[in-house]
Amino acid sequence: MGLYQILKKVDIFIYQVGKYLFTAMKFEFANNHLEKLCEKENYAVKKIGKACTQKLFARMADIRAATKVKELIVGDPHPLTGKRKGQFSVAIGEGNCIIFIPTNNPTPLIGKDKIDWPQVTQIKIIGIGDYHD
Repeated sequence: MGLYQILKKVDIFIYQVGKYLFTAMKFEFANNHLEKLCEKENYAVKKIGKACTQKLFARMADIRAATKVKELIVGDPHPLTGKRKGQFSVAIGEGNCIIFIPTNNPTPLIGKDKIDWPQVTQIKIIGIGDYHD
């Protein structure tokens, strides 16, 4: 196996660094623009500024390191309500947030319709910005 080889197993990623195996939450992007924002520093700086880009990249590192949403502790992580029910937000500064939805199949639920966010292991990033707009 090669360095940083990624294997898909059940609903998490396993990657190898040397002889060590690590797990990570599975994530994807809703579109190419969001993927570029989260992975291309020069592009992000042009779109959201240097300070926000630094926090965005730090939060994306947190997402890459987490195995479940409950492990995201920085950036005031919280589920959204109202017309954004079913979405989750992590702040990156200047009123901007990473907004995502669960993609587990089935989605972990508490009762009939409340998402059990601590058990979510797969997400899709659907927006970066101020969700109040």
